Order: sequence, then C-alpha cells, then structure tokens
Amino acid sequence: MPTQRIGYIDAIRGLTMLLVVYCHVEYYSYNISFVHTIFGMLFVHFRMPMFFFISGFIVYKSVDIDWQRYLKVMRKKAVVQIIPTLLFFHLFYVACQNKPIGMFIDKGPSGYWFTIALFYMFFLYFTSALLTRCCKPYAQNIALVIIAIAGAVAYGIGVRQGDRTLGIHPLLCFDKVANYFEFFVAGVLCRKYWHKFEQIISHDATKTILLLGFTACSIIAWRYHLDKKSLLVMLNYEYLVRYLGLFLVFSIFYYYRNFFDSDNQIARAMRYTGRHTLDIYLLHYFLLPNIPSLRSWAFKNDMLILELLATLLLSAVIIAFCLLISRIIRHSDFLGHYLLGAKRKK
Repeated sequence: MPTQRIGYIDAIRGLTMLLVVYCHVEYYSYNISFVHTIFGMLFVHFRMPMFFFISGFIVYKSVDIDWQRYLKVMRKKAVVQIIPTLLFFHLFYVACQNKPIGMFIDKGPSGYWFTIALFYMFFLYFTSALLTRCCKPYAQNIALVIIAIAGAVAYGIGVRQGDRTLGIHPLLCFDKVANYFEFFVAGVLCRKYWHKFEQIISHDATKTILLLGFTACSIIAWRYHLDKKSLLVMLNYEYLVRYLGLFLVFSIFYYYRNFFDSDNQIARAMRYTGRHTLDIYLLHYFLLPNIPSLRSWAFKNDMLILELLATLLLSAVIIAFCLLISRIIRHSDFLGHYLLGAKRKK
C-alpha cells in the first residue's frame, strides 16, 4: 500500500465532512434532531464511524516505534489537535456564546469533542505499538481489539443505564472514545492487511451484500429508531447499519478511485475538502445560521429531494467560507500551524 496521499481516501474524507456539516445544519440551524429526518438519519449512521475508520486507515505505518519516535509523534498530535481545539473552543463558546471560561474543564469539549477523542485514540494506538514492539507482530492487533471490545461493552452498559459516560469526567470523552474506537481499530487492521481487505471489498458478492444489507437495515433503523429499549434495534442501529454503510461507501469510492484521482473539478473539490477537514470542523460552528422556521419544512418527508438539495447547498456554502477563512489564516505560517495544525514552512 502506498504511503503518499491517496485521492479517493481524501475524497471520502471530503464527503464525510460534508455530511457532518449537513447534520449540524439540521441540528443547529433547523433546530431539529437529524434522527428525525430521513436523510439525516441515513447520513448519521456512517459519517462519524467513517471519519474514525479513515483516521485509523491513514495512521497505520509498518514501522517500529521507539520512545523517541513515540514522544515526537504524540507531541505533533497534541499541537495539531489539542491546541487548535482549545483556542477555537474558547473563541466560540466563551467569546461568542458568553459561556463561563472554565466550561472546558467543567463540562468537557462539547461540540469540539472530535479532535479530543481522536487524540485519545492516537494515544491508545501509539502506546499499544510501543508496549508491544518486542512481542509478536499480531500482539498489537490483539491489544487494540481487546480495548475496542471493552469500550463497546462499557458504552453499551452506559446506554442501557442511561449514562453513556458511566460517570467519567466529560473532559476524557469516554463515551465518544468507547463508541467509536472500534472503527478506528477497523481502519488500522484494514490498512495493515490491505491485500486481503482489497480482495474482499472488490468482490461483487461483497458489494451486493453491502448495498442490500445497508438498505434493509436503514429501513429498520428509521422505522424503529425511537425504540431504545429493544436490544435488537440498538444492535442494528449501533453496529449493523454503521458497518454496512461504512464499507459500502468505501467500496464505492474504491471502485471509482480513478475518477477521484483525476483532475476533474468535482474530484479536486472533494480532495481539497478532505485535506482540510480539521479547518472546516474548527470553523464551521461560527457560520451555522439560525433558521428554526425551516423546522416544519424539514419534517415534511414528501419534500425529500428539495430538503436534501437545499441542505446540501447550504452546507457547501458554509464549507466554502470555511475554506476561504482557512486560506486567510494559513497566510500566516505561525497562525496556520497553531490554529489549524498546518506544517511549518521550512
């Protein structure tokens, strides 16, 4: 597997970022939970699992890690993820939303949880790589799978008890890490065993099962998603529909990889968006309009296409402004590095 940037992987990240903004438009702008609209429900299944899957897919490198490399990479991850999150969190919630300055410590990262949770996942991944470097090659696999299963079980217990954090301080993002770390691990393993994974994901039987399975499970999820007491409904909602959607999207992008590697405008736009997901994630909260009058319109399921196109258009406009602001910030090497995690120019 090549180590340089992969066009269709960047395009997947671009699509996923678009779907994140899409769901946030519904939630923050329309003042409606995205699980109450058909497309919001459809997209929410795989958008965050896909982000963490691709993060694990990208982070895997078939090299040994020692203490020097470990400290270097963790310092880099902290600069890229922790510092920008702290700055934009306080700028948005304290300066713009008039929240108390100690909110980050007391209440956790709130809407800016993604980068914090991802940092913890990188910590788990690189720490396990360091601790198992003298063991068999599959030792880290076992360690990661055990951690992922333990997190999923703990999260499931928390959901059933009505407390997803199990009383753990919100700053540790326990519920997010426990809920999504399995997808990060799946990405690592799929990259590590790429040739096997490629054979499976490219097989016509696999693509057929993914398409039919995701359609069927999505219908079930939409029909029964408010039934939180049914274990079967929760398993379908939390696992089946997520994995099926994740791998279905990956298989589609891989099948059309030549298109997403090409120089056409759509592919370039998706790749560019995918390479600046952190910038968009940090900035888009400032640009979400407050238009709750569209709540009743979004609820009308007989206007699905109009709802989809209008929300996608608004999401694309927000992303375009985020990228414009990003270009302005990145004009300064110092600000680009510490605000958006950009590499310092030599």
